[in-house]
Amino acid sequence: MSDEQIIQEIQLNKVYKVSRRTPSYESIRPSLMAEGGGSVDVYIRDTEPASIAEMKEIQDKQEIKSQPFAVLHPYLYVEQNTAPITKLILTGVEAKEVDI
Repeated sequence: MSDEQIIQEIQLNKVYKVSRRTPSYESIRPSLMAEGGGSVDVYIRDTEPASIAEMKEIQDKQEIKSQPFAVLHPYLYVEQNTAPITKLILTGVEAKEVDI
């Protein structure tokens, strides 16, 4: 399966480590899409956080609504901003939940 075919649903309020199967960042831009009409706040980091609070000590944060968000850092945390959010779809990377 190529990176283009990796599509995964993730949950709100969980920290994920995302990784690519191939090192090429040219074939596809990994992205996160929030569905449902609301918006989410996305927090990303380069290093593994010790806690949710540390994850939210903003290294980079962006609010997204219906447009895809480029996932270019290895740690990802998504929090609901406005309702409703029905699904969070991650494309082009594999995500594993980090137990913190």
